[in-house]
Amino acid sequence: MPFARSLTTSSGGDGDSDSFAATDTDSSHANAWKELEAMLVCPLSKEPLRFDSTTSEYINDSIGVAYPVVNGIPFLSPHHGRILSSSSKLPTCE
Repeated sequence: MPFARSLTTSSGGDGDSDSFAATDTDSSHANAWKELEAMLVCPLSKEPLRFDSTTSEYINDSIGVAYPVVNGIPFLSPHHGRILSSSSKLPTCE
């Protein structure tokens, strides 16, 4: 998780010295990401997605489509979707 760095300046006896103090914001980032993640929906069916950490994909179980996450960015456009091989839930044209 990313964290913020703040610059603090302290004066020493000989002169000035600069030091960086790390401020951990992991919990606030995690909470914000959970809220954003709850809003993600499948671009095809508009149904909620679940994240599969083993494949780094967001999956729509109802229609059997998986969307990749690359460098932390979900690719949720239909042309990035991958049809799951075990899916028999795809709509058919009759």
